[in-house]
Amino acid sequence: MVAVQSYDNPNLYNENDLEILEYISKYLALAISRKQAADALRVSEEKYRSLVCAVPDGIVITDLEENIIFINPAACKILGYTSEELTNMNFTTIIHQDDIELVRNQTKRRIKLERSQYHFRIINKSGQLRKIYISAVPIIDESGSIVNTMGIFRDVTDIEIAEREKQDLRDKLARARRMESLGMLAGGVAHDLNNILGPLVAYPELIRMKLPPDSPILDKIAKIEISAQRAADVVQDLLTMARRGRYEMSPLYLNETINTYLESSEFSALRQQNPKVIVDVSFTDANPVVLGSSSHLSKMVMNLTINAFDAMPHGGKFTLRTQVGYIDRLADGYDNIEAGMYAILTVSDTGIGINPKDIKRIFEPFYSKKQLGRSGSGLGLSIVYGVVKDHNGYIDVQSEINSGSCFSVYLPILAKIPGVENVSAIDIHGTESILVVDDTVEQRELAQVILSSLGYKVRTAANGREGIAALKACPVDLVVLDMIMDGDFDGLDTYREMIKIRPGQKAIITSGYAETDRVKAAEKLGVGRYIRKPYTLQKLGRAIRELLNQTS
Repeated sequence: MVAVQSYDNPNLYNENDLEILEYISKYLALAISRKQAADALRVSEEKYRSLVCAVPDGIVITDLEENIIFINPAACKILGYTSEELTNMNFTTIIHQDDIELVRNQTKRRIKLERSQYHFRIINKSGQLRKIYISAVPIIDESGSIVNTMGIFRDVTDIEIAEREKQDLRDKLARARRMESLGMLAGGVAHDLNNILGPLVAYPELIRMKLPPDSPILDKIAKIEISAQRAADVVQDLLTMARRGRYEMSPLYLNETINTYLESSEFSALRQQNPKVIVDVSFTDANPVVLGSSSHLSKMVMNLTINAFDAMPHGGKFTLRTQVGYIDRLADGYDNIEAGMYAILTVSDTGIGINPKDIKRIFEPFYSKKQLGRSGSGLGLSIVYGVVKDHNGYIDVQSEINSGSCFSVYLPILAKIPGVENVSAIDIHGTESILVVDDTVEQRELAQVILSSLGYKVRTAANGREGIAALKACPVDLVVLDMIMDGDFDGLDTYREMIKIRPGQKAIITSGYAETDRVKAAEKLGVGRYIRKPYTLQKLGRAIRELLNQTS
């Protein structure tokens, strides 16, 4: 409303003046309305501009040729450029070349008025490759035609890396649980098999001693002994795979340990069976020293070598290298590694390669794509993994189908130089008294026959409590204790009670399956030796004689 009033002349304005005023007021009202609309629009623009600038996701508007028309601060931060640098820039110039066609195809969908969500990669201003997730929509004018496209996007690189790391941890945990379950199964089976194999391994040696040198059955006895020992070796492989074996660790030269296998008859036979495989071996001049078990490291090398040869049935090149280097991460990420100096063993082949979907499971027992029965027991790479881990080492695998595989083993380096072990001859006979405690009848009988043949006076007990009663009734010079016995009273429990009766009692622990912490606890209490079943006359006799020869 517009009003004009005179306080001193009531007749100042006439009808014409009122008409003019009414005419002007219409335009004034229109101007005021436009001003209010402009103010409201400015407020709205400021509100939405603040919103666009505040959102953490990037917002980009491009024309149909991918030229950037508008970009918000979050998008500038993600892409690494300023708003001035990005405006009028063609968006495809920062997209990874392998993804440009993908983005163009998505833009064609927008021209058809379709929305979409997809991933693509960009290279930001600093040269980093980043992965982007975008939700894109068409911008339509009043006539319904598309004029521009708008995308709301975010950098998901770190999220995907974190998710991959979580998945890797889940996979490693699942592998560890599978290996633990298989280890428990293998350990239990190994204990029973070693008890069964005990007489088969030891009796041939005793029978040979009773036969004349020209006996026609000596050859048969030798074959029984060899077969039994091979079976015992397979059982030991189970324990190694389960990481429940017993290692005698000492400083040793890695090059020499590997070379011992390469000069063995087993490797010579492998080469003869595969004449088309070229062998290339190179040792580092550094000759690194590691803390390890020579026999187990040799078995690790053997299994890696056999695996490489098996991958080249029609010939190829086998390469073995040693070197020394500082390592802080593994190439393929199969395992995590603690940064430091390592002795590095690489074994590679030019064979059939490993399928990427199988590579994470190749160290699991019996997980093999080889023809059934063609090679080994199915534990080869499981044994390798067990040995590496028991030496506080790491293993990495790289492979490509039809190009070959490369296994890299990393073992911590020692500064100490290994000495020469002097194993002197010893007379294993004796006349002392020995108590054998074992819950298996065959093992008690075997130990009694072996020790009696060496001149010892032997008594036996069927369990730990019976053994304690026997020791109370009559002292003995040495006790041979089975570690794992039925019930809740094992070798450690038995020895604890024995030393209460006779402090300093000399004892040897034997077992086909020994819980390492229980064995170590027994050794701390005073047990002098540990012998793995199945044992031979020489092994048991030497251990007993050495322990009895020690002064208290």
